[in-house]
Amino acid sequence: MTAHLPPCHSNHLIRHQHTAVCRAGQRGAGMVEFLVVVLPLLMLGLGATEAAHWYGTRQIVSLALMEAARAGSTNHMHPQIMAQAFEDALLPLYKRPSRESSQARVERALQQRRVDLGEPPWQITVRSPTPEAFQDFADPGLVLPKARRHPTINNDYLQEQHQQHAKRGWHKGQGPASGQDIFQANTLALELVWPHRPRLPLIVPILKRLGDPHGSYSEQALANGYLPMARGISMVMQSHPVLWSTTAGNKVILQATHDAVDAPDHSGLEAGTGGGEHKEDGGPTSGNPDHNGTTPGPQNPEPDMPPVRNDPACGVSLCCL
Repeated sequence: MTAHLPPCHSNHLIRHQHTAVCRAGQRGAGMVEFLVVVLPLLMLGLGATEAAHWYGTRQIVSLALMEAARAGSTNHMHPQIMAQAFEDALLPLYKRPSRESSQARVERALQQRRVDLGEPPWQITVRSPTPEAFQDFADPGLVLPKARRHPTINNDYLQEQHQQHAKRGWHKGQGPASGQDIFQANTLALELVWPHRPRLPLIVPILKRLGDPHGSYSEQALANGYLPMARGISMVMQSHPVLWSTTAGNKVILQATHDAVDAPDHSGLEAGTGGGEHKEDGGPTSGNPDHNGTTPGPQNPEPDMPPVRNDPACGVSLCCL
């Protein structure tokens, strides 16, 4: 026997079911609208955070590159000294309450990059002076105590040297092998590639697809999820450039090129500008000495390393292009 509900009760039940369905649909629509609004805002906030991180890193590594150039310009462009100056200047990037903890963080970060890249954790290429410039301008009569076996370019009396090279028939004083003149051969030009690790995990797969594990250093960094950050600087040498045999673990390398590197126009320099006398057994006496003089630093365990100045930036006129 079939039971029949009263018409009023049946209508009430239908209305209740209809209301429940409508409320469920409204909740679903509200969730979709919430996601449509929140997801772009979330991505915008994360993107702004990533951009700020990238910009801050860019500023710090640019200053670190300047410190490396200063150390190189005053220490005969020795790769190990430039590499140490660069890494010492990375402390603000991994700042902690104490210097020791900051240095430990820097070392861990560099070690992680060595593991990830299978390459140096960063790389500086010396664009000028080129190896060909040493073929053109190396002074065999200039002997430095720590660089007796390495070609050395004279940093003294650049204007007189330029005139002598011009009298030899070199067009505009440019060497036949390098295409550089003596002023450019005494300009330290560095190019840095710093592998930047993004904080947003979603960016890493995109970078890996853009890289090449068998390509250049920058392409290998991309293939491992790092964004290669390129920075450059040029600085007039304040000591005699030396062609060292070491590359500081491939962190600082020389790049042979026949393209002349732009350098400041020194054609109007007076005679003797650019340096003083040099001694065969005592090294150079710079024309732009430190205010407090040049004081040899601690003995360096690596052979062929010149004395380290306590403050390479003191009293030195620097030109950053």
